[in-house]
Amino acid sequence: MGHMSKKRMSFPMEVQTGSVVVKIYRVRSKACRIAARDNSTEEKDQFSFMVSFFADGKRRQKIFVDFEESHAEAKLKAGQLSAGKLDAIDPGRAECSAYTENPQLRVSGRVR
Repeated sequence: MGHMSKKRMSFPMEVQTGSVVVKIYRVRSKACRIAARDNSTEEKDQFSFMVSFFADGKRRQKIFVDFEESHAEAKLKAGQLSAGKLDAIDPGRAECSAYTENPQLRVSGRVR
């Protein structure tokens, strides 16, 4: 788990930028069966990581399999919210439709 493995991680983990706090929760997924070399099976817990924050009066959540990805996303969202960039969080339908209907906003089929 990279840079965070030197100390014991505890969840929920708070990622803070200014007065904004984004939380990362460790979520137990369904147990998976792993075959051992002696033809027996054992169940092993798997975990995913949920990034959770409030933006525009709504709770937003995104699930990641990898902790490092979830931590990077939490830092990004905390920075965006702290800077007041709510439009970077989740563009609304009107904004998406403006991009798709206006060819000047698109470059080679990709929205910029």
